[in-house]
Formats: sequence, structure tokens, C-alpha cells
Amino acid sequence: MEARSSGADDPRELVVAPLRAALSALLLRALVTFTLAVTAVVCPVVCGFDEHRCVLCHLAVPGLLAAFVLERALAAAVGDHPATGTATAWARAWEADPGGARLALLVAAAGASAVLVGLCALIAPFVADPATRGGAVAVWLPLLGLLYVTALLAWNGACGERVARAADEADRRFRRYWASVPGRSRPA
Repeated sequence: MEARSSGADDPRELVVAPLRAALSALLLRALVTFTLAVTAVVCPVVCGFDEHRCVLCHLAVPGLLAAFVLERALAAAVGDHPATGTATAWARAWEADPGGARLALLVAAAGASAVLVGLCALIAPFVADPATRGGAVAVWLPLLGLLYVTALLAWNGACGERVARAADEADRRFRRYWASVPGRSRPA
């Protein structure tokens, strides 16, 4: 096992810092997503809201999903180009901080699961009621499913781009470090 120094004098820490920061940011986003989804589902039950307030709380989940998909579409339209190396970004993050990458992925999966539960809680009363079942299954279930899958794909893309940008910054830091070491040739 190799000994690592900590602090500002450790070049490895300097290089992996952007990846750790990106993982921390993704973890925070996933925690916020999880918290909002759980709150939208649990709050109406715990607070004893009437039917109209319950629907408003539950509509927060698809509203947030639609806002996120719209934000990603606008970012793509404006020219927010993806970073290079998105295919290998998570492997690089895993190398830099296996525990941080594992935790970010786990909490992101929990957030996605909480959003799915929130959407199910929104549509379940309509599917359970025979009078509204046809409309719920024919219209709302496909629309919410499409919204969920679109948001999930946008989320995965945004996470991959964020980690890839951090990996690009880590590469730049690595090259700067090696360029500053006397007597060393520059890495390829």
C-alpha cells in the first residue's frame, strides 16, 4: 500500500480535487431531489391536507421534472456543449474517489426512485378509482412515464457531463503539475 501525504503538497489531491467536487455537487443535487420527492409525497399525508392541497403537493414532482427537462433542453439549444470523455468519466471518478462515486451513484438512484414513487403516488388514486381509471391509464400514465424517462435520461447526461468536465480539469491540473516539475518530461 502506498503512503499518501495530505494537504497542499500532495499532487494527487490537487489533481483529483475537481472530481471530488463534482461528486459532492452531484450528491447534493441527488439529496435535494430525494428530499423534495419524499416531502411532496409524505407532507400531504402527515399534515392532513385536503384533497386539493394533496394534488398540488403531488404535482410538484412532475413540475420539477418538467422544469429540469426544459432547463437541459435550453442549455443544449444555447450551446452548452458536452465535455470530452463522457464515456470514461465515471470510471475516472471511481479511480479518484471510489467511496464518493459509489455514494453519489447510490443517492442518485435513491433520488430517482423517490421521484418514481412520487409519480406513482400522484397517479395511484386515479388508477384505483374505476371512474377515472380509463383516463389515467390512457393519458396520464404514458405522459408521466415519458416525463420520468426523459428527465432520467437528462439527469444521467447532466451527471456524466459534470463528471467529464471535472475529469478534463483534473487532466489539465495533471499536465500543469508535470510541466512544473524540474527535470521531468511532459506527459503525453
